[in-house]
Amino acid sequence: MSIDALTLDDDPAQAIDKINSHDNAGGVGQPVTTTGIADKAVTTAKIADNAINTGQVADGAVTATKLSADLQSIINQSGSSAKLGLGDFIVSGLNIASISGLNATIKAGNARIGETNVSLVNNTALTLSARKAALLYIDKTGNLGKFEAIDPITLIDNNTVCLWKFNNTVAGGNIPNSAVGISTLAVANDLIPHGGIISVDGWNDNALQLDGITGYFLGSNLTNFPTGAAAQFEINVLLSLVSYTPNAYLFTYGQAGNATSISFGMDTNGNLIIVISGSGVNTQYVLLLGIVYLISLQYDGRILSLLINGTMVWSETINLNITNTAGLKLGISYDTTPDDFANVIYHYVEIRNKPHSAMQLGAIANNLLLPCFYDKPGGIAPTVPSAYANLYHEYLFNENTGSSVADSDAASALNGTVTGTTIVPSVIGLAYARHFNGGSDVINCGNFACGANFSFIGVLQNDILYAKSIWGCGASTTARNIFHVVNGDLRLYVNATGYSLLPGIIIPVGVPYFLAVVITGTTATTYYNDNSPVKVTIPILNSTTMPITIGGDCGTDYFSGTIDYIMFGNFALSQPEVTYYYKTLMLHGRMNIIKDVLPDSTLSLGFARTDSTKIVEYNDADYKYGKREKAIGGNRRVFLGWQYFSGGTNITWKNPFGTRKIKYTLMGALDVKGTLETGVVPIIQTTSAQYGVYTDFSGTTNRIVCSIQSSGAFIVNGSWVTVGYIGCYAECLEEYEGVDAQ
Repeated sequence: MSIDALTLDDDPAQAIDKINSHDNAGGVGQPVTTTGIADKAVTTAKIADNAINTGQVADGAVTATKLSADLQSIINQSGSSAKLGLGDFIVSGLNIASISGLNATIKAGNARIGETNVSLVNNTALTLSARKAALLYIDKTGNLGKFEAIDPITLIDNNTVCLWKFNNTVAGGNIPNSAVGISTLAVANDLIPHGGIISVDGWNDNALQLDGITGYFLGSNLTNFPTGAAAQFEINVLLSLVSYTPNAYLFTYGQAGNATSISFGMDTNGNLIIVISGSGVNTQYVLLLGIVYLISLQYDGRILSLLINGTMVWSETINLNITNTAGLKLGISYDTTPDDFANVIYHYVEIRNKPHSAMQLGAIANNLLLPCFYDKPGGIAPTVPSAYANLYHEYLFNENTGSSVADSDAASALNGTVTGTTIVPSVIGLAYARHFNGGSDVINCGNFACGANFSFIGVLQNDILYAKSIWGCGASTTARNIFHVVNGDLRLYVNATGYSLLPGIIIPVGVPYFLAVVITGTTATTYYNDNSPVKVTIPILNSTTMPITIGGDCGTDYFSGTIDYIMFGNFALSQPEVTYYYKTLMLHGRMNIIKDVLPDSTLSLGFARTDSTKIVEYNDADYKYGKREKAIGGNRRVFLGWQYFSGGTNITWKNPFGTRKIKYTLMGALDVKGTLETGVVPIIQTTSAQYGVYTDFSGTTNRIVCSIQSSGAFIVNGSWVTVGYIGCYAECLEEYEGVDAQ
């Protein structure tokens, strides 16, 4: 229709209505041709206002060739793996197609790595080194690579007393202490072999196997071995079990009389047993046959902890007093007469006079290619709430040189003067920290008067737990406010009226922790890591203006350890504000084997292990080796290990997938390496009354149970096998990001 005539009587709204109702009929207001529109005349703002919509664009009017390079880039980025939150992943192929000698042939395929499409066009062989465990990978240029398990010698530092590598190809020769000349604590201390010992292929080199009948090792010179009441130590043993023997001892250290010795071994079912002062404790951790484990036993002077492949599986508070009159024994018990022999392969053993942190052990396990998932702090400096501007004093210890530390509050700065201390990297992700020697190191920060409302926050790591001051505002033992650590407890000393025990806190050794104390009058609220706050009644703080010290108490009880962050001021932080400080300072990143060992912009293709001439084990399925397929969280198949059987028996595996739907597969083998013979015929039955193997998944115990009949488990060349090994794979059938592999 034609447009209604506009008149002078029309108000603006009426005029707009008439114009909007016009349909351009009759050639009036025809579309403007492309020659009538200048380049860039239609802006993104006009498009955002729907000036051009799908009603004005015919199907196919805009073709791919009309899209600019910039627009193509935007579309590519919007649909990238980073935008989708999927990270790098394998699109197709790239599994281990075949092995021949030391060569692993990788199947052609495609991947997405670092926002780059990667193709391996032809099957390519990757050559591995002899007697090595290795993680295989592909980079974003399509090149294949390998990361080999580290040499244990690289783990030696000045806290290492002994490290023995069992790479002696002449079984029967002494095993020297490899730490000599590297660690200042190490002295010549050979392990002396006895009985049945043979050389076998190891994890990073040769290894030595005890026969479980007569073979064992004895230590000689025991200089600098950690001994005495509350002496800290760490024992690391890389080993694998060949068979279960009754009450087999893997490591013994201490006196001939068991009351002052520490040992660990296993029972006939493979349960790891720790023997403390003559009493055995079943840790309920089952060591499977043929699996390489890093067993770490730590004592920090108060807590004895057991870690497997960098993950803690057991701990107990205990007072230990180890003596060394009988020294070290491997493969036998603490008795004077050799017994309780172990059929075990030793790769290396280390003794230290100071435990590693949990993060350090997790990283060591991953570098040994024993997958470990652990938290690594990645803290950042917090922003002090604006309400407390000019009321707070904060020390980030950002200085990498000099004898002063800056207070972040420039308006009324209490800059610190440093006596001693060592500048070290921050363990929580900040730039630097200060390490205090416990003897004279201290930081003096000028004068301050504590108010009725007072807050303190610190991130610290203690080397020693007894009689060490964290922070103080005091002039003498009768005029002070001091936070003090005694045997892992936190105490507040106010003047000379004794102390108040601040509850809810158990301070560890060698582990960074977050501590906050908020005081309002006679009430102190303590926060420890992310635990719930705890309140306690205290004396009112001394409000006299007195000197501030970090790491000391009026010239005594100096702190021993590392301090990453200190903040204090005359205000009362709320619980949400304390939580903000905790989450900001103690921000954690989830670490795994891929983040620890592989180069940037690479993708894991799985694990392989060699002997002297060929690949004897490879695994391109388990999620624990970091392989991610088709961007759905990675392959979720896990090998649960080999179990030995002899006659009718029940064997079990722990199910790592919780209540999720799984499929499990059993395999038969004649040796602990899982060598599958051509003639092996597994016989899986439907009831426990038949020959072969009957399986049952127990939801209550979350275990896969395998019942083997006395006639045998499988057939080789037509005959039943009554003694051998059963292996189990479990695969999660639901979408799943994976669990922490043990």
